[in-house]
Amino acid sequence: MSNSSLDPKKEAHAFMSDKSYGTLLCLLSDALFSIVYIFVQFINKNTFTQDFIFGSTWRAEWILCFKEWIAAAFALPIFLYLYFTGKTVIPGVKVIIGLIVAAFFCEYIGIGHHVLANDYIGMALGLPVIRTITILGCAIFGAILLKERITSMKVAMILVLISAVGLFGYSNFLASTPVAATDVAEKIVKYGSWNIPCDIRTFGFICAFITGMGYAIYTLILRAVMKKPELKEGEEAPKPVSAYFVVSMVFGFGGLFGFIAMLGKMKAAGESLSALTTAIPAPWWYCIIAAGVLTFVAFYLKNLSYRYASASKAAAMSVLQVLLNICAGMLIFHEPTNPVFWGGAVLTVVGIILASRTN
Repeated sequence: MSNSSLDPKKEAHAFMSDKSYGTLLCLLSDALFSIVYIFVQFINKNTFTQDFIFGSTWRAEWILCFKEWIAAAFALPIFLYLYFTGKTVIPGVKVIIGLIVAAFFCEYIGIGHHVLANDYIGMALGLPVIRTITILGCAIFGAILLKERITSMKVAMILVLISAVGLFGYSNFLASTPVAATDVAEKIVKYGSWNIPCDIRTFGFICAFITGMGYAIYTLILRAVMKKPELKEGEEAPKPVSAYFVVSMVFGFGGLFGFIAMLGKMKAAGESLSALTTAIPAPWWYCIIAAGVLTFVAFYLKNLSYRYASASKAAAMSVLQVLLNICAGMLIFHEPTNPVFWGGAVLTVVGIILASRTN
């Protein structure tokens, strides 16, 4: 292995172009992320413990905290081994600060509210809304902040994918069970120690919007950190940032943000840390461990892809999660489908093909 886990002396993907390699990494990563959220939805839907419902106000923070710390437990030892054997280096202060900020937006803002969105409006509806906001945010801010070109192919990709996620959302709306009258009448949602003046479904859409913006900001920060530098003739290429270091920082601080938020909400609910052993059944711990392991692998592949794919392309490829998660909802959680759903599926395939052809 060379000086970095991301910079082998002989490119492992020599048989394909950087663009194709970035596309492959995005596809593999998003497939694994879909499985991660299936495990999370097992918890949300109380799949394994029908006689016990974990309805605590700090459930989302518990998922965020332990899923990320479990993933960090895999990434950190690998990075430390590479560092102490001289095969990688610790990047500069600016990169570290950027990763901490990325952890805040991706983990606490993004994943924390992603769990809530899935809980309140469902995985099939929440994810299309989230991906729509993420794609738009990455395309707009990527062009403004990272000077990424808006080509006709990229515009077509964005329009097709937004149409796809719109159809998925409408499909789920047609198939969804109406909100109970008591929930419609209830105009206050408890969010930690705050009372949010809206109904549960509206609050779920707000969480989805917040999640999408958090993911977009995270994607832009990681793209800025991980992309290949443009060098002038005669300049020596700097050592790229190790993906294991990125994953360790993002997961470690993401879990820390989640832990702090969990403590605050547990305190507001009058519960102590001992509730972790009394209020959470063992099957849910198994789910969170599996989700944490898969998160490590998926995030590693996604972070590696940022060296070869633009921010808007990486976000657009994530639309594959929409298709896979809705299929999982149909097969595992018995969510119904309709012709609108299959229209979204066709557009998703078209969008992925367009995304694979963008620079």
